[in-house]
Amino acid sequence: MLASTRVHGVRWHGLQAMLAALLLTGLDALAQGTIVYRDIEDVPLFTLSGSVFHDLDLDQNGSVDLRFRATGSDFDAIPLGPNQVLAIPATPPNLGGFVYPLNSGDVIGAVTEPPLSWENPGDGRFGPIGLTFTSCMLVGDELGCLGLFTGRNAYMGAEFQIDGQPHYGWVRVDLSQPGINGGWITEYAYDTRPGMPIVAGAVPEPSTWALLIGGGVLMVWFRRRRNEGRG
Repeated sequence: MLASTRVHGVRWHGLQAMLAALLLTGLDALAQGTIVYRDIEDVPLFTLSGSVFHDLDLDQNGSVDLRFRATGSDFDAIPLGPNQVLAIPATPPNLGGFVYPLNSGDVIGAVTEPPLSWENPGDGRFGPIGLTFTSCMLVGDELGCLGLFTGRNAYMGAEFQIDGQPHYGWVRVDLSQPGINGGWITEYAYDTRPGMPIVAGAVPEPSTWALLIGGGVLMVWFRRRRNEGRG
């Protein structure tokens, strides 16, 4: 027979004690902060003339954090408000820069190493200044391209604000077809804990969700057994 157990100040008995410990352990893990992940429907951004945009609200609070812009001559990211993108700034300053492609496992946080820095160029004479993914054009019979993301399917580092505190995340951008001034935005994630670094490509730990789901299944089973005993 299973002995009674005190969990978070409440006494539970037998299987109830096991379930309480299981569920509260999972809730404690979630309370410490989690990674929010969204696998969005691939958003293509291409145009031969003019401009097309895609706005990304990372924390779904109704305020746009990042704007992606494709034109006939380039494809760039525009961080809005106080938000920033991990990039190599152009020289002289305030003329944009190049979004830096990250590999899976790279750490994204407040600390950066030169020449990388958190960038938000702000507005110029003709509107917001973007940070370039790629910019390609024909020079004679040859295609010339600028941009570190050219031909890459990689992660972009993002720093954005929630209640005035910085949060770090990644956005996966597919520019694996060089020569096209555009690409696909495929997925993103961020850490809910302020100031906490995140690893590029990181998603929520499946063990935490398995713990909670498993606990819920056991609780339903226990309730049915108890009702059968009463019936």
